[in-house]
Amino acid sequence: MDALLVRIDTDGGISGWGEAFGFAASPVTQAALQHVFAPLCIGKDPEPMGELMATLRRSTVNMGTSGPVRYALSGIELALWDIAGKIKQQPLHALLGGAKRSQIPTYASFLPYHDVALVERNVDECRNRGYKHIKLHERTVDTVAAARRVGGDDLKLMLDTNCAWSLADAVDMAQKLEPFDLMWLEEPIYPPDDFAALATLEEPWCERFYCELEAYVAGDAVAVADRMMAVPQGPGLGITIDEALVARYRIG
Repeated sequence: MDALLVRIDTDGGISGWGEAFGFAASPVTQAALQHVFAPLCIGKDPEPMGELMATLRRSTVNMGTSGPVRYALSGIELALWDIAGKIKQQPLHALLGGAKRSQIPTYASFLPYHDVALVERNVDECRNRGYKHIKLHERTVDTVAAARRVGGDDLKLMLDTNCAWSLADAVDMAQKLEPFDLMWLEEPIYPPDDFAALATLEEPWCERFYCELEAYVAGDAVAVADRMMAVPQGPGLGITIDEALVARYRIG
């Protein structure tokens, strides 16, 4: 479970933390942060944030608007929001208009197993832990059928295929999957990033990988109690990064 953390330090002694999308892109995104964005950021005022982010986007427009460049920008912007909240000693949600809730309902997001037996075992274990909503990352009818069979009719079941199909294939598979009563079919085709449309949909859910790690660099920020994840109340992002833990596990 690779993660690419971004830390921005200010001369006022405040540090902001962000995360750039990891997985296989991490080495390229890390290079973009170190060799492209760091020289553009060092010495700049983190406020107003909008001006700095606009400058960064203009300066890298010829490097593409997706992939590692976008991931790097995302990590930087998160860190700047963290700094802004810490400067004002307010949680991030207060800067964005205030929280509408103190907890967020959480569903279990499975790793891709691509194996009927593994799906069955994990659905059974997940149900025993009290989860009532599970999202699969599968691409076949038999794995989805296995989850429904073990989970029962009252299980809220979702499926994310990570942009696996053409439009024609997506339509065909949606029809084959209809008997299994999916709450939603996520990313069946590419592209999945119509943000304006997404912003107008259902009550928000927080996605949590259904796995337990040996250690968590952000402490209990992703802890779930009774299927709920708490909205952070501390300044900035409301998390404290365990830098000793980062040093222990660091690979790049």
